[in-house]
Amino acid sequence: LLVCKSSIALTTTFDIAAGKAIRKLEAGEALQLLEGPQEDSVRSLSRVRVMAKKDAKEGWVTVKGNQGTSYAEEADDMYVCIKAIPLESKFASDSAALRDLEVGEIFKALEKEAKVEKRAGVSRVRGRNLSDGTEGWFTLTSKNFQAWSPQYTCSQSTVLNDALEIKEAKTLRKLEPGEVLEALDTPVHAPASGLMRVRVRAAKDGLVGYATVRGNQGTVLLKTVLQEGTEEIRKPAQPSQPPPARPAVPTQKKQ
Repeated sequence: LLVCKSSIALTTTFDIAAGKAIRKLEAGEALQLLEGPQEDSVRSLSRVRVMAKKDAKEGWVTVKGNQGTSYAEEADDMYVCIKAIPLESKFASDSAALRDLEVGEIFKALEKEAKVEKRAGVSRVRGRNLSDGTEGWFTLTSKNFQAWSPQYTCSQSTVLNDALEIKEAKTLRKLEPGEVLEALDTPVHAPASGLMRVRVRAAKDGLVGYATVRGNQGTVLLKTVLQEGTEEIRKPAQPSQPPPARPAVPTQKKQ
Protein backbone atom coordinates (compact mmCIF):
# COMPACT_ATOMS: atom_id res chain seq x y z
CA LEU A 1 0.00 0.00 0.00
CA LEU A 2 1.18 3.51 -0.89
CA VAL A 3 -0.08 6.85 0.37
CA CYS A 4 0.18 10.10 -1.61
CA LYS A 5 2.39 12.61 0.15
CA SER A 6 1.44 15.49 -2.15
CA SER A 7 -0.74 16.13 -5.18
CA ILE A 8 0.50 14.37 -8.34
CA ALA A 9 -0.95 13.28 -11.71
CA LEU A 10 -2.11 9.72 -12.43
CA THR A 11 -1.29 9.01 -16.10
CA THR A 12 -2.14 6.32 -18.66
CA THR A 13 1.43 5.21 -19.50
CA PHE A 14 4.85 4.85 -17.94
CA ASP A 15 6.23 7.48 -20.33
CA ILE A 16 4.89 10.82 -19.09
CA ALA A 17 5.28 12.50 -22.49
CA ALA A 18 3.36 9.77 -24.33
CA GLY A 19 0.56 9.32 -21.79
CA LYS A 20 -2.49 11.33 -20.81
CA ALA A 21 -3.54 12.49 -17.36
CA ILE A 22 -6.35 10.37 -15.89
CA ARG A 23 -6.85 12.66 -12.89
CA LYS A 24 -4.96 14.36 -10.10
CA LEU A 25 -4.19 12.32 -6.98
CA GLU A 26 -4.58 14.24 -3.73
CA ALA A 27 -2.40 14.11 -0.63
CA GLY A 28 -3.51 11.32 1.69
CA GLU A 29 -5.00 9.06 -1.01
CA ALA A 30 -4.38 5.33 -0.58
CA LEU A 31 -2.94 3.51 -3.61
CA GLN A 32 -2.57 -0.20 -4.27
CA LEU A 33 0.76 -1.05 -5.90
CA LEU A 34 0.32 -3.06 -9.12
CA GLU A 35 3.74 -2.82 -10.77
CA GLY A 36 7.15 -1.27 -10.26
CA PRO A 37 8.95 0.78 -9.28
CA GLN A 38 10.58 1.37 -12.67
CA GLU A 39 13.24 3.96 -13.37
CA ASP A 40 12.82 6.53 -16.16
CA SER A 41 16.51 7.04 -16.93
CA VAL A 42 15.82 9.87 -19.39
CA ARG A 43 13.98 12.05 -16.86
CA SER A 44 15.53 10.55 -13.69
CA LEU A 45 12.12 9.59 -12.27
CA SER A 46 10.91 6.56 -10.33
CA ARG A 47 7.43 5.45 -11.49
CA VAL A 48 4.91 2.83 -10.35
CA ARG A 49 1.60 1.52 -11.68
CA VAL A 50 -1.15 1.75 -9.08
CA MET A 51 -4.87 1.51 -8.47
CA ALA A 52 -6.44 4.40 -6.56
CA LYS A 53 -8.52 3.03 -3.68
CA LYS A 54 -10.90 5.98 -3.98
CA ASP A 55 -12.33 5.14 -7.41
CA ALA A 56 -10.39 2.06 -8.68
CA LYS A 57 -8.70 4.14 -11.41
CA GLU A 58 -5.47 2.51 -12.62
CA GLY A 59 -2.44 4.28 -14.03
CA TRP A 60 1.16 5.38 -13.54
CA VAL A 61 2.41 7.82 -10.93
CA THR A 62 5.80 9.29 -10.05
CA VAL A 63 6.89 8.28 -6.56
CA LYS A 64 10.22 10.13 -6.67
CA GLY A 65 11.05 13.18 -8.80
CA ASN A 66 14.33 14.15 -10.45
CA GLN A 67 15.12 16.51 -7.55
CA GLY A 68 14.58 13.75 -4.98
CA THR A 69 11.05 14.89 -4.05
CA SER A 70 8.88 12.05 -2.72
CA TYR A 71 5.27 12.11 -3.97
CA ALA A 72 4.06 8.76 -2.60
CA GLU A 73 5.45 6.50 0.09
CA GLU A 74 4.84 3.06 1.55
CA ALA A 75 2.38 2.83 4.41
CA ASP A 76 4.26 0.14 6.36
CA ASP A 77 5.82 2.70 8.70
CA MET A 78 2.65 4.68 9.38
CA TYR A 79 1.06 4.65 12.79
CA VAL A 80 -2.27 5.69 14.26
CA CYS A 81 -2.66 7.54 17.55
CA ILE A 82 -4.90 5.56 19.93
CA LYS A 83 -4.49 7.82 22.98
CA ALA A 84 -4.27 11.63 23.15
CA ILE A 85 -0.66 12.65 23.91
CA PRO A 86 1.47 15.75 23.26
CA LEU A 87 3.55 16.16 20.11
CA GLU A 88 6.80 17.75 21.27
CA SER A 89 9.38 19.90 19.52
CA LYS A 90 12.56 18.08 20.57
CA PHE A 91 13.86 14.64 21.49
CA ALA A 92 13.69 15.35 25.24
CA SER A 93 10.35 14.22 26.67
CA ASP A 94 9.88 17.47 28.61
CA SER A 95 10.41 19.74 25.58
CA ALA A 96 7.83 22.29 24.45
CA ALA A 97 4.57 20.81 23.17
CA LEU A 98 3.67 21.75 19.60
CA ARG A 99 0.08 20.58 20.12
CA ASP A 100 -1.92 17.64 21.46
CA LEU A 101 -2.39 14.64 19.19
CA GLU A 102 -5.91 13.32 18.75
CA VAL A 103 -7.08 9.73 18.58
CA GLY A 104 -7.16 8.64 14.94
CA GLU A 105 -4.38 10.90 13.64
CA ILE A 106 -1.92 9.18 11.30
CA PHE A 107 1.84 9.63 11.58
CA LYS A 108 4.67 8.47 9.36
CA ALA A 109 7.78 7.52 11.32
CA LEU A 110 10.75 9.43 9.91
CA GLU A 111 13.21 6.98 11.47
CA LYS A 112 12.94 3.19 11.45
CA GLU A 113 14.03 2.77 15.05
CA ALA A 114 12.88 4.51 18.18
CA LYS A 115 15.51 6.20 20.35
CA VAL A 116 15.75 5.69 24.09
CA GLU A 117 15.90 8.80 26.24
CA LYS A 118 18.28 7.63 28.97
CA ARG A 119 17.19 10.18 31.55
CA ALA A 120 13.50 9.23 31.38
CA GLY A 121 13.95 5.66 30.14
CA VAL A 122 11.30 6.00 27.40
CA SER A 123 11.33 5.30 23.66
CA ARG A 124 10.96 8.40 21.48
CA VAL A 125 10.01 8.60 17.79
CA ARG A 126 10.16 11.49 15.33
CA GLY A 127 7.23 11.52 12.93
CA ARG A 128 5.23 13.60 10.45
CA ASN A 129 1.47 14.06 10.66
CA LEU A 130 -0.17 13.13 7.35
CA SER A 131 -3.08 15.55 7.71
CA ASP A 132 -1.18 18.80 8.28
CA GLY A 133 2.52 17.94 7.77
CA THR A 134 3.49 18.78 11.37
CA GLU A 135 6.74 17.11 12.46
CA GLY A 136 7.71 16.41 16.04
CA TRP A 137 8.61 13.86 18.71
CA PHE A 138 6.34 11.62 20.75
CA THR A 139 6.75 8.86 23.32
CA LEU A 140 6.15 5.41 21.87
CA THR A 141 4.19 2.84 23.86
CA SER A 142 1.64 0.23 22.82
CA LYS A 143 -0.97 2.30 24.67
CA ASN A 144 -0.29 5.40 22.55
CA PHE A 145 0.22 4.13 19.00
CA GLN A 146 -0.31 1.09 16.82
CA ALA A 147 0.61 0.34 13.21
CA TRP A 148 -1.95 1.82 10.79
CA SER A 149 -3.76 -0.31 8.24
CA PRO A 150 -6.41 0.82 5.74
CA GLN A 151 -9.09 -1.22 7.50
CA TYR A 152 -11.40 -0.07 10.27
CA THR A 153 -14.15 -1.67 12.31
CA CYS A 154 -17.06 0.20 13.86
CA SER A 155 -16.74 0.12 17.63
CA GLN A 156 -20.05 1.95 18.07
CA SER A 157 -23.02 2.71 15.88
CA THR A 158 -22.45 5.78 13.68
CA VAL A 159 -23.51 7.11 10.28
CA LEU A 160 -22.03 7.10 6.79
CA ASN A 161 -22.36 10.50 5.07
CA ASP A 162 -21.89 11.64 1.48
CA ALA A 163 -19.62 14.62 2.33
CA LEU A 164 -16.75 15.53 4.65
CA GLU A 165 -18.60 18.25 6.57
CA ILE A 166 -21.54 16.82 8.52
CA LYS A 167 -23.67 19.99 8.26
CA GLU A 168 -23.53 19.84 4.47
CA ALA A 169 -23.86 16.05 4.22
CA LYS A 170 -26.71 13.63 3.74
CA THR A 171 -26.91 10.37 5.67
CA LEU A 172 -26.34 7.37 3.40
CA ARG A 173 -27.08 4.79 6.10
CA LYS A 174 -26.26 3.75 9.65
CA LEU A 175 -23.06 1.81 10.33
CA GLU A 176 -23.45 -0.95 12.88
CA PRO A 177 -20.90 -2.10 15.50
CA GLY A 178 -18.53 -4.69 14.05
CA GLU A 179 -18.86 -3.53 10.43
CA VAL A 180 -15.63 -3.61 8.42
CA LEU A 181 -14.64 -0.51 6.43
CA GLU A 182 -11.82 0.03 3.94
CA ALA A 183 -10.10 3.43 4.14
CA LEU A 184 -9.85 5.15 0.75
CA ASP A 185 -7.84 8.08 2.14
CA THR A 186 -6.02 8.77 5.38
CA PRO A 187 -8.15 10.52 8.04
CA VAL A 188 -8.40 14.32 8.01
CA HIS A 189 -9.84 17.03 10.24
CA ALA A 190 -13.08 18.48 8.89
CA PRO A 191 -12.37 22.25 9.01
CA ALA A 192 -15.83 23.37 10.18
CA SER A 193 -16.60 20.69 12.78
CA GLY A 194 -13.04 19.83 13.80
CA LEU A 195 -13.95 16.13 13.74
CA MET A 196 -11.52 13.46 12.54
CA ARG A 197 -13.19 11.99 9.43
CA VAL A 198 -12.18 9.36 6.89
CA ARG A 199 -13.51 8.36 3.47
CA VAL A 200 -14.32 4.64 3.49
CA ARG A 201 -15.96 1.82 1.56
CA ALA A 202 -18.25 -0.47 3.55
CA ALA A 203 -17.39 -4.16 3.06
CA LYS A 204 -21.04 -5.08 3.61
CA ASP A 205 -22.47 -3.40 0.49
CA GLY A 206 -19.65 -1.43 -1.17
CA LEU A 207 -21.21 1.91 -0.23
CA VAL A 208 -18.67 4.77 -0.19
CA GLY A 209 -18.86 7.78 2.10
CA TYR A 210 -17.40 9.63 5.08
CA ALA A 211 -17.43 8.38 8.67
CA THR A 212 -16.25 9.95 11.93
CA VAL A 213 -13.25 8.31 13.61
CA ARG A 214 -13.73 10.04 16.95
CA GLY A 215 -16.70 12.04 18.23
CA ASN A 216 -16.50 15.53 19.73
CA GLN A 217 -16.82 14.04 23.23
CA GLY A 218 -13.79 11.82 22.64
CA THR A 219 -15.76 8.65 21.88
CA VAL A 220 -13.87 6.35 19.48
CA LEU A 221 -16.28 5.26 16.74
CA LEU A 222 -13.86 3.54 14.33
CA LYS A 223 -10.89 1.41 15.30
CA THR A 224 -7.96 0.50 13.05
CA VAL A 225 -7.62 -3.21 12.34
CA LEU A 226 -4.03 -4.25 13.04
CA GLN A 227 -3.26 -6.67 10.24
CA GLU A 228 -1.10 -9.75 10.69
CA GLY A 229 2.50 -9.21 9.68
CA THR A 230 2.34 -5.42 10.15
CA GLU A 231 5.76 -4.18 11.16
CA GLU A 232 5.99 -2.32 14.44
CA ILE A 233 8.44 0.53 15.02
CA ARG A 234 11.55 -1.25 16.15
CA LYS A 235 12.60 -0.39 19.64
CA PRO A 236 16.33 -0.31 20.37
CA ALA A 237 17.72 -3.55 21.67
CA GLN A 238 18.39 -3.39 25.37
CA PRO A 239 21.80 -4.62 26.53
CA SER A 240 21.59 -8.12 27.91
CA GLN A 241 22.14 -8.46 31.62
CA PRO A 242 24.48 -11.15 32.93
CA PRO A 243 22.73 -13.86 34.95
CA PRO A 244 22.82 -13.30 38.70
CA ALA A 245 25.75 -14.98 40.44
CA ARG A 246 24.90 -18.07 42.42
CA PRO A 247 25.66 -17.89 46.13
CA ALA A 248 28.83 -19.70 47.08
CA VAL A 249 28.30 -23.07 48.71
CA PRO A 250 30.55 -23.46 51.77
CA THR A 251 32.88 -26.44 51.56
CA GLN A 252 32.91 -28.91 54.40
CA LYS A 253 36.19 -29.84 56.02
CA LYS A 254 37.14 -33.47 55.94
CA GLN A 255 37.15 -35.17 59.33
